[in-house]
Amino acid sequence: MINIKDTYLDDLTGFWLKQAFFSVMSDSEQHLAPLGITVPQFTILAMIDLNPGVIQSRLVEHLYIKRSTSSELIEKLVQGGLLIRKAIDRRSNGLYLTDRGEILLTKAKAIVQQHDHHATQNLTDSETKTLKKLLCKLSLVKT
Repeated sequence: MINIKDTYLDDLTGFWLKQAFFSVMSDSEQHLAPLGITVPQFTILAMIDLNPGVIQSRLVEHLYIKRSTSSELIEKLVQGGLLIRKAIDRRSNGLYLTDRGEILLTKAKAIVQQHDHHATQNLTDSETKTLKKLLCKLSLVKT
């Protein structure tokens, strides 16, 4: 068996962000799978819950996802009876949760909150707060 070397990667913030991201995402996906939704779908449902009537282009800007990806995700949620589109004007539709979407989101939030607690169980409350603050700062960096 060959040992995998990653010594200079140890000093790269992006490497550790990627490692943490994939670890947390993989685990999150497994926990949400019984509900039939993915993490990106959960995020869209949560954002629409917090911003009823939001138009898709504003959602895309805030979530840093491609328009085509958001279109596919939203269409699956509409077809699944979790979201509806309501006309705001002739060119725009607002997105709203259905009753079924609200029920599913309530269940998903409980799962995600429990998973978030599990994912940070090796951190103190202070470290968790600092981590979130630092990740927020990193997410605002534009190149």
